[in-house]
Amino acid sequence: STHATHGQACKSCPRAMASSAQAYDTLTSASVAFEVLEDEDEVLEWAEQPGDYVPILAVTSDNYRHVFSYWESSLSLLGYPRHKMHVVNLGELPPPHGYCTDSWRTAIDRQLQEVVRWIHQHPGEYLLHTDTDIQFFPRFMQAQAEWLSWMKEDGLDMIFMRERTQVMPHLRLGEVNAGFYVVHCNERTRCFWERVAAEEQAYPKMEGCPPYTDQYHINRGLQHRRGSYPQAGAYGVRWATIPDHYCIWCEPECHEEVALAAFHHAVNTQDKPLLLERVRAQVLPVQRLASASQYGATGPGGAGAETV
Repeated sequence: STHATHGQACKSCPRAMASSAQAYDTLTSASVAFEVLEDEDEVLEWAEQPGDYVPILAVTSDNYRHVFSYWESSLSLLGYPRHKMHVVNLGELPPPHGYCTDSWRTAIDRQLQEVVRWIHQHPGEYLLHTDTDIQFFPRFMQAQAEWLSWMKEDGLDMIFMRERTQVMPHLRLGEVNAGFYVVHCNERTRCFWERVAAEEQAYPKMEGCPPYTDQYHINRGLQHRRGSYPQAGAYGVRWATIPDHYCIWCEPECHEEVALAAFHHAVNTQDKPLLLERVRAQVLPVQRLASASQYGATGPGGAGAETV
């Protein structure tokens, strides 16, 4: 195996936030070892971890179907169990579509409602919520086990991906992106997400400086404090951000990111399907699921998610 090193691409690694090395060691001890790959033709095999799969919740619409097809097919190719993929389809939303439109806000509001409902109905369990302009890679099958181990050992209620935008980044230090987060369903997180949903209803911010809508209210509630680990937000929620190498943000920045990424967030583009296809073509020749040969084209989970 290879050994994982956290370099410049990993600015949100727990080591950078913790006052002690324990938090960093908790995460990296579960990680597969990785060294800078000298041979870019090398293929890394990722093994599935024993234990249950994390339920994944997503909200989509018919007018987003071409983008959503990459979310769904990427999980099917990994053999992710169908009953663990929970999708709410809003049907055809009225135009205009896209960033900071009424249709966009409708989907955001429904996301928050579904997250709150899930936390109410599944106390003690874990949930992964994602946007549907995300696709998953073989690394995800092991990464989720690493994340849950880290959360349990350090008592974290939530983990997020870092907001990596280039729009006024100097004003957005510590901001998380609302498109991907793992939640432990408990009283603290229930209160937190109920508050976010209520504040979004009262003030669906879509003007002025970013962030907007749910991301604005989530970050207000998280109350980021530079240098703290774990972070502590409203209602005492304990949270952190995953290291950057788990996510390809828009386009891969280096070969190591292609090898280590668990998922891809298709942002900063006018053509999301084209970007999703291009990045998938870069990653899949480099990553392979160790058990993939056991399954057919869609794996043991079947060819689709459970849709509400």
